[in-house]
Amino acid sequence: MKGLKWAELSGPGCSETKRYESFQEFLIHQEVDSQLEFVEAGPSEALEKLKELMAVKDYICIGSPLNVDLLSQISDLTIECRTSSWIDGFLRYQNRWWPRSFLPGVFQREVTPYMNHLLLESTVLILGSEPIVVPIVSGLTKIGFTRIGIVDEDIESARKLIERLQLTFYSIEFFVVPVEEVVSLPGLTAILVNSLSGSDSDEVLKYFYYFNFLVPNGLLIDLDYMRVDSDLRENARLFGAKILEGHQIIASVDLQWLREITGLHFDSKSYQKNLFDHLHSK
Repeated sequence: MKGLKWAELSGPGCSETKRYESFQEFLIHQEVDSQLEFVEAGPSEALEKLKELMAVKDYICIGSPLNVDLLSQISDLTIECRTSSWIDGFLRYQNRWWPRSFLPGVFQREVTPYMNHLLLESTVLILGSEPIVVPIVSGLTKIGFTRIGIVDEDIESARKLIERLQLTFYSIEFFVVPVEEVVSLPGLTAILVNSLSGSDSDEVLKYFYYFNFLVPNGLLIDLDYMRVDSDLRENARLFGAKILEGHQIIASVDLQWLREITGLHFDSKSYQKNLFDHLHSK
């Protein structure tokens, strides 16, 4: 293609600047003619800003909280967006713009290599009731898991999330796990997914440091990709668990939309390293 013009549209103060600056840097290094723009908008003006960007861009990344807020404003949602309640971005195909949710498929692809020693009959625990949990659950069901527990300090938030999930994933067994009960769980959990981020989650994460609930060769998926040092990850290593980090997943999402638009294939390991170094540079 002649040149790649793309943008991130996010809520005020919610831009994933370092992530996309890293991708822009990576693309330039790969000799891709790429131009990136950051745009912020509140929920009421997001649709208008989106239309303006569609007139001049090839791809539009959607950031928080618009990847959820825009769902109710788009009439032609794809099945993947409806199922995952999530929009990663908009791409133009045959002169028409389509909302896309890449995260569930990417999540499935990234987790599958760890499945050699894990049983689909095992439990998956998800820490937090964040909006990103829905596309993660979508990815887990694609793999074949059928028993998923939601752990949250706010029991009511966990229950409301499960009520929403059951409307789409009606064949899955969902259940709430109070945080304080984690330490007494039997070791039957195959995967722990942490959807929380920032230092505010530290007190909750302490309940998980013993990893008594995880099966041998179990997997920790830590979506908090902005943290360099994580006590949760360190304790998982001490336990002997496998670890899939958040930056590995979002790097694959970025490469996925690039591949669909341009047909270009780049080494994911190379970009993952570039992204990690960029995210944690001072």
